[in-house]
Amino acid sequence: LTTKKSGRWKDTLRNIICTREFVVNHVTTGAFAQMYETSKEFDPEIDEFSVAKLTPMPSDQVAAPRIMESPIQLECKLLNLIPVGDSTKYGSSTVVIGKILITHLQDSLVNEHADGSVTIHDLSLETVARMGGLEYGTIGTRWNVEQDKNWNENHW
Repeated sequence: LTTKKSGRWKDTLRNIICTREFVVNHVTTGAFAQMYETSKEFDPEIDEFSVAKLTPMPSDQVAAPRIMESPIQLECKLLNLIPVGDSTKYGSSTVVIGKILITHLQDSLVNEHADGSVTIHDLSLETVARMGGLEYGTIGTRWNVEQDKNWNENHW
């Protein structure tokens, strides 16, 4: 999370520090404009969900709401914060590390297999990543490698 131009923390980081919990909402190209809207600097009393026309929904294990428009939501407990740069200056960041307590998936993403295992059908997600500055992108071309004798599924 980046620092505001004033040198103060963004509300999201302050809330994470105060509550020690948060939700990571997966961003797709379909919801990118709304997500970007929430990244702007707002005063604490402004409801970013309303401004961005996003739908908050209750979480199961944390107080922070999930976003209905997000196909994957991770409810998390804060484990650690790592400052990057001078946290009192604009452009610095804080890496937030959390333990995932529960994962929510849209039903259309879940593949249930005959052996009882479950995988995520993620090729249609069009995941958005921030590349740096104002540059964003999607994952692009993807491929699987063949399993080899050193593959340990339990490790991953």
